[in-house]
Amino acid sequence: MVKYINHLKDSKDYYFQIIEEYKDVFERDCNILYFLFVASVVNRALSINRGFQLLTKDNNYLCAIPLMRMQIDNCIRFWGLELVNSQNDYIKNWSKGEKISRLKDKNGNKLSDKLLVEELDKRYAHVKGIYDQACNFVHLSNQNLFNTVKLKPNTRTLYGGITGFDKIPDDVKKNIDRSMLYINNVLIDLIKQVTEKMK
Repeated sequence: MVKYINHLKDSKDYYFQIIEEYKDVFERDCNILYFLFVASVVNRALSINRGFQLLTKDNNYLCAIPLMRMQIDNCIRFWGLELVNSQNDYIKNWSKGEKISRLKDKNGNKLSDKLLVEELDKRYAHVKGIYDQACNFVHLSNQNLFNTVKLKPNTRTLYGGITGFDKIPDDVKKNIDRSMLYINNVLIDLIKQVTEKMK
């Protein structure tokens, strides 16, 4: 499990390399909004990774999982650039604090999170599955019930307690770590794709 967490820590080097590599492109084109958009996503991604590492090291996966959902949010906001007719309008609306969901894609569909996730999943398999699972932990669901009490095998006896610590099995925690690593790699790839087009 530690190797996955360490890899997340190393990912910040990739983010910074991307910013440095394409900084001259942004400056040359004088499109400061593009630069600020990328920089904002990178900064948020690094903070999310740091929080994820701290929480998983403290065995607090219940609070770490929503951060994975936030990282997916970074990915779908980036992917939105690929779906609209005008990337400039997309970023301008973002910079004004307007909701992305009010914008429409090239087919006239509103850019809801649901649409963005489904479209991103067509390029990067498993994103929607990870997103849906993470949402189960963001919202109060039966996952929270299963994290509080367990059914004793071969009996009708429930056991558990209110401890403030999660009871997520180790194999599930490993899958969570792998999922976060996968989402980080998706985000890095998206940043590279978007910035490459600006060269």
